[in-house]
Amino acid sequence: MILRDLAFSGTPLDPESRTTGYDQRDLTARIDILSSVNRGQIEGQSRLISESAGLFGRSESVSDWRWLSGAELSLGNLAPGSYELQVRARKYRGDWSETRTASFTVAAPFWQQWWFIALLAVGAFVLIRGFLAWKLRRVRLKNAVLQQHIRQLEEADRAKNEFLSNMSHEIRTPIAAILGFAAILREELRDAHIEFVDHITAGAQRLQRTLDSVLDLAQLSNDQLKIDLSPVDVGAEAAAAVTAMRHSAEKKGLTVRCFDESAGAHAYSHGAHLARVLDILIFNAIKFTDEGGVTVAVSATESMVHVKVSDTGIGIEPSFLPRLFEPFRQASTGAARTHEGNGLGLSITKRVIELMGGSVDVQSKPGEGSTFTVTLRRHANERELDARRAPVRAPDRSTRPPHPVPPKTGTSKTD
Repeated sequence: MILRDLAFSGTPLDPESRTTGYDQRDLTARIDILSSVNRGQIEGQSRLISESAGLFGRSESVSDWRWLSGAELSLGNLAPGSYELQVRARKYRGDWSETRTASFTVAAPFWQQWWFIALLAVGAFVLIRGFLAWKLRRVRLKNAVLQQHIRQLEEADRAKNEFLSNMSHEIRTPIAAILGFAAILREELRDAHIEFVDHITAGAQRLQRTLDSVLDLAQLSNDQLKIDLSPVDVGAEAAAAVTAMRHSAEKKGLTVRCFDESAGAHAYSHGAHLARVLDILIFNAIKFTDEGGVTVAVSATESMVHVKVSDTGIGIEPSFLPRLFEPFRQASTGAARTHEGNGLGLSITKRVIELMGGSVDVQSKPGEGSTFTVTLRRHANERELDARRAPVRAPDRSTRPPHPVPPKTGTSKTD
């Protein structure tokens, strides 16, 4: 048996390199059988052994023996790799002859070469690394710009709060003079002119409350309002606040009462700041109540003291309750605004009480009234006992003037 004339896609195989290109993968070969026996009594077989390289090493494949149908062998579309073609023959049902072999290689295209794959991997790595570096630079640049904007905003906010604080202090002095001279004039004037002085006093007191709120908000925004906590008789503070507000309530035909069931319980608080909070809550209750009255109830448990300020006023819409304690929030604004106020009182109340370690809750139904509950601790925790906070500013409890009452119209609490 002779195996000859190996060709790929019509091109004879190079006897030296024994390699064909990727674009010539259809094999043809001639098989000559030298025998005196009738050709029809000779049968032959062929098989192909292939070896190819992959990413995980080399692999070998051996095909089954196939019967030859003539003197020409054809194998098409061979994959890249190294091959060994084997053929054999025998007389009908006789022994097989010695196997004849022919080796050749089908070259892989460049995109399947190891060097191209390695180059592609390196290129992909470089591109990904460059893209990530570019993204990182952009993120860092954006962060730097944002940080700069944040610093500018913080500086602007700090300047604003300092301006408000300075202006509040500057305006406070002439207001005190107005209130003082108005009180002197009230004692000297006839009844016909006392009403005019009362209007002057009411306007100055309103402006003074606004300045107090602005100053407190500025200090709270800058974390400058530090409160020195100590045991405070909450019932006594509540009674004093009710007494100070009684005149304002009576001018509207309302009653204001205080019920102290705390048995003299002390809360870990600050007297002057607690008095300011009670002033705000009682003043709001009077402002938004047209009929009935306001009740202040003090009670105590083993660990807490509770102060409830209830009114029979207009109540608060449920949709507004989540925003009630936000600064400058008012249920009615612009032309629809029906009550005076700056929308700071409840925001200051909540933040001051939280600085004391307490909480403020509200329950309200439109048309039925509202109840604000202030809860304070009766005892200090270990950290507070170890490090006491120094006061920065405390309202003067002894010189608190009576508060004027706005007109009797409105729809919801705002201050």
